[in-house]
Amino acid sequence: MTAKEQLLQEIQHSPEPLIKEVLDFLLFAKSRNYPHSAEAKAISRLPDQDDPTKWITSIGEDEQVDEKALNAWLEKKGYQKANV
Repeated sequence: MTAKEQLLQEIQHSPEPLIKEVLDFLLFAKSRNYPHSAEAKAISRLPDQDDPTKWITSIGEDEQVDEKALNAWLEKKGYQKANV
């Protein structure tokens, strides 16, 4: 039996809180071993979650989005305009 098969078998017989803990550890371990993964990037951004200057877009819930300015900024960054 492979380690993956054994892990899947153990998961089947484990309570949900333990599975969540194992998942958190797995994502953490992946972020250390694969620093360019999406999970690693997301984890690396956690300390900055309350700093709006670190995010691409930060608006208040009452503010309107200036779509023309946003589209211009995205095009300047190399994104193509969506045909919606």
